[in-house]
Amino acid sequence: MMNTLADRLNQIIAEQKITKREFAQRIGVGETYVYVITGGGRKNNLNKNISPALARVIGTEFGYDPDWILHGCAQDAKNLEQLRQDTIGQVEKLGPEDLIALQRFLSKLRER
Repeated sequence: MMNTLADRLNQIIAEQKITKREFAQRIGVGETYVYVITGGGRKNNLNKNISPALARVIGTEFGYDPDWILHGCAQDAKNLEQLRQDTIGQVEKLGPEDLIALQRFLSKLRER
């Protein structure tokens, strides 16, 4: 979980591989505002807040949960889907012995 709003917004920008200018344009705010809410090089800016409406705009535009954007709680669906795809891809590359070991691990994990 990211600690601050600035961390989460910077994560979205990095994952989308866009600039802060592009981010601002896509959500309909000024570049300076994005600079401020993403930290702007000053630690005192890291606790800035955004409105729930803007969090919904960001969530809709980029596919993230507005609650995660605002509060850092709730796993964003995009990351969960990527994690699922990455994990399946890794499992598909395992050899027979590793598959057996993974199955044993998963069985023990479910027993907890």
